[in-house]
Amino acid sequence: MKTPFFILLLVTTFAIAAHAQDIVGPWNGSLNVSGNPLRLVLNIAKTESGYTSTLDSPDQGAAGIPVSKTTFENSKLSIEISAAKIEYTGDFQTDKFVGVFKQGGQEFPLELRKGSVAVKTLIRPQEPQKPYPYYAEEVTFDNTKAKIPLALGKDVYGKTIIADLAAMPHGLVAG
Repeated sequence: MKTPFFILLLVTTFAIAAHAQDIVGPWNGSLNVSGNPLRLVLNIAKTESGYTSTLDSPDQGAAGIPVSKTTFENSKLSIEISAAKIEYTGDFQTDKFVGVFKQGGQEFPLELRKGSVAVKTLIRPQEPQKPYPYYAEEVTFDNTKAKIPLALGKDVYGKTIIADLAAMPHGLVAG
């Protein structure tokens, strides 16, 4: 009699522990704003008094936005960012939160799934990488007439003026 009771107690304990929801960590989702996706990451941490969290918006370059209020009761997550007038309320369903994101009188459906998102590498046109999307050619020329060539520009007829810097004993300092 003791063995079946002990097994039942053990199974019940594991079932309750498995059912307990661990919401600590990053949760990510995407809003559809005027047809454009806007990724959000909610970082939840456990404290002695409950939960605290921050919000990241990788597509806007924003990270660590402090959340004013974070609550999780009866499988319902609620966050509030007072400064930006943002609210989110979502119900926990197996492995995700399904809810509504509100800001500035607008409402958007938002599903949050556990895990962080990869940050996209920005393409910086001022630092191009090969292969270039354009034709590039390095050009040099030798000036056998001048010892230290200095291109001064073009004359009124469009001819390039090149002077010998060594033959010019004066200098011009412009600021």
